Amino acid sequence: MAEISPGIPDGFRIKQNGVIFCSCEEGIIALLPDGTELGRFVLGKLTSNCSFGDDEQTLFITCSNSVYRLTIK
Repeated sequence: MAEISPGIPDGFRIKQNGVIFCSCEEGIIALLPDGTELGRFVLGKLTSNCSFGDDEQTLFITCSNSVYRLTIK
C-alpha cells in the first residue's frame, strides 16, 4: 500500500510498463503496481493533475497557477 502525503490525490496516469504517476499535494509520486514508491517529484505547489504526451516520455503537470513539463526516462 502506498503512502501519500496529506490531501486528496486528484489525478493519475499509468505508463504502458505499469508505473503509476499520481498527483498529490506536494507534486507527483511514481509507484509500482504493488504500491512500492519509486520516487517523488516535489514541486512545492498544490498539484492538481497530470497527463502524458504522445511519446509517454513527457509528463505534463498542472498546479494551482502553473503547468510543468517533466521528461521521464
